[in-house]
Amino acid sequence: MANALRALRRRILTPGVSATKLGTRGFNEKSPEARELLETIGESFLAGYAHVAGSRSAREAEQCLETVPTRFRGFAYEGAGMGSAVLDALPFTRGRRTGDLLAGRGDDHLYMIYVGIGWAMARLPRFLWPDVSAYDPLLRWLVLDGYGFHQAYFHTGRYVHARFRDPDFPWTADRFRWYAGHAIDQGVGRAMWFVGGTDVGLVATMIDGFPEERRADLYAGAGLAASYAGGADEEELLAFWERAGAYR
Repeated sequence: MANALRALRRRILTPGVSATKLGTRGFNEKSPEARELLETIGESFLAGYAHVAGSRSAREAEQCLETVPTRFRGFAYEGAGMGSAVLDALPFTRGRRTGDLLAGRGDDHLYMIYVGIGWAMARLPRFLWPDVSAYDPLLRWLVLDGYGFHQAYFHTGRYVHARFRDPDFPWTADRFRWYAGHAIDQGVGRAMWFVGGTDVGLVATMIDGFPEERRADLYAGAGLAASYAGGADEEELLAFWERAGAYR
């Protein structure tokens, strides 16, 4: 019975793989190779989410996460971070899945797990948000990066094309609340690498359409994605470096 319930939980909680398809999202397709890369990243994320949603413990989920190819394992742990935070928010749970994930093999992917927690925040009602004040005071800013990525990835029209920015994001974990918008914009910029399909010219043009005071964070996020997710060759990266200008 317990196994059946976990399988049902996994099926209910895990988003469909179609949500990661560039065509579904309306993202730019630079080439078949770039599309395959970005969609494989999305599938790896969902695999990590599903491993957590269907497991009895973080330790059990790790056994599956560690089988993901090294190239994409960090993205799987990012999905696991989201899944753990969502499970911790559900009633009748011990609320310790995220902490257990961070304390185990997830220690090799701390940044990605923190980003995944931000994805969960974007999906959960505010009263169920995790208490991020208990997390590492430096790394917890990555939660907002994850939140920004999610919003730009799934609400592209509003956050990328309409350039929306919450003027008073409810971030209470630090006295530096004013920095929340910057951290979120770094996630938005990272998502724009996906929205642009790794086309450096298109990504730079989208960023340059934002108000000047936001571009440094957006270029920072896009640069991170260009390096970690990949999808551009040396010549393209040099062109991106040139386009970044003052934000190199």
